Amino acid sequence: RRYHAAAVDGTGRLLVAGGEDHRGTHFGDVWFFDGSLWHQLGDAPWDGLPDASAGTTAGMVVVVDENVYELSSDSWKVRCQVPKHANVLSCALVDNELLLGCRSGSVFINRCGRWSIVTLSGGSGCYSMVCVGQEGRRFVYQHTEDAKEERIVIANPADWNAGVICLPTY
Repeated sequence: RRYHAAAVDGTGRLLVAGGEDHRGTHFGDVWFFDGSLWHQLGDAPWDGLPDASAGTTAGMVVVVDENVYELSSDSWKVRCQVPKHANVLSCALVDNELLLGCRSGSVFINRCGRWSIVTLSGGSGCYSMVCVGQEGRRFVYQHTEDAKEERIVIANPADWNAGVICLPTY
């Protein structure tokens, strides 16, 4: 299985959804691993391949094209729609914020159903991967297509560009 969504929820379950096999045949199933056995949860509500996923307290969120789906208590709902042309690469959740890292180098943030965008310096060909660390700290790993620059942004929601750390290139 490749190009699937995977996340660990707050109960410790490993969730796997969608994807395809080595021949390009799409899977629409959803599974969880409880530490001993795999259990099927049913089918995913989308067609196509997931772009990004993250664990929640009781399930996961999965970004597919322009929709964010949320699995909670073993049922799916559409959480929100992604802004057009976001080109999502990664996602993370912290408190009530949904963070989307994009292939444009930007980060989209959904708070209370409203989208905002953080445009980080980095120029064209810059990709952003978002994640959340201890105590809800937001991190963005950025790299450029030509691998000439890698950066970590320790995000301060008031000023995202203030926490930029450039990494050495090899």
